Amino acid sequence: MKKVLVVVDMQNDFIDGALGTKEAQAIVGNVIEKIKSYPPEAVYATMDTHFADYLSTQEGRRLPVEHCISGSDGWLIRKEVYELLDHGTICIKNAFGSLALPEALKKNEDLEEVELVGLCTDICVVSNALIIKAALPEVKVSVDASCCAGVTPAKHLAALETMRSCQVEITGEEPLKLSVICDSVSGNTKQAGEWIAEGMRRAGAEAKCFKIGEIDADFVKQSCGVVLGSPVYSALMTADMRSWLQTGARELGLAGKLGGAFATAQYTHGGTELVIQSLLETELVYGMLVYSAGNSEGHPVIHIGPVGINGNRESFNGMENYKEYFGLYGERFARKAYGLFR
Repeated sequence: MKKVLVVVDMQNDFIDGALGTKEAQAIVGNVIEKIKSYPPEAVYATMDTHFADYLSTQEGRRLPVEHCISGSDGWLIRKEVYELLDHGTICIKNAFGSLALPEALKKNEDLEEVELVGLCTDICVVSNALIIKAALPEVKVSVDASCCAGVTPAKHLAALETMRSCQVEITGEEPLKLSVICDSVSGNTKQAGEWIAEGMRRAGAEAKCFKIGEIDADFVKQSCGVVLGSPVYSALMTADMRSWLQTGARELGLAGKLGGAFATAQYTHGGTELVIQSLLETELVYGMLVYSAGNSEGHPVIHIGPVGINGNRESFNGMENYKEYFGLYGERFARKAYGLFR
């Protein structure tokens, strides 16, 4: 077989038992459909297996929650999943990863790809993916994120990043939607917003930049984060931006979304921080979660939002000089959004 599926630990205790989560329960249907897409003989599975002495083992001392005790209901593979494994190979394992699994996979002489699904992304899925990658370095290893769940959503994402770094292909991720909304008179602020959106996309998000008056309301409502931007006029945001914030913004369901802000100006000391502060204050009024990385991301430090100064008035400035900062801000904002909402 050229491509096989490995179903990792789809056992009751990890779904709705001792270590179950709502995220694990949510993927059961996806895993079932995934198994059905493979020939029965191309499906492998693992079963986490412990015994009565679990709490005295190293794992039990570090995770003192009895689970998957051999013969218990929690140890069993979910009934509707197990019914699809009647022709598959099931590897019993007493640790996070199965050393028997890659040996079983090696019996497929023409093997080109191993796809993994199951639980938990940040423990047994990542362990088995990396063991297989080490044992079969020329075989493609992939993980369908829509068929996996971690101990927490944040740990799920972290594990996906770890596997991606080790050349495991991650599929099935539906990107978060993020929006950038700005007023722009000369085009500089819109350009800065596009740079932010580009950075968001580099971090894996689906991001779009809109000028006020040209907003895709459905996309913004579906977005989990919104960055607002304005040019500076007399140390204030534009009148059109202020008017939109008091009217159109109210229809976009901004409460609960991650919020950020940026500004552009003609002069270095033209009032950009005042505009950013005003935008962030408005976001707080609308119930948004205001973003700042502070200095936690290292250099360059972008405390409350990026600023761009056009070169029209000061020869030593120019918007292109700030492209990197706007893009980097977009990346950081998107990473925070993933950490919060996935």
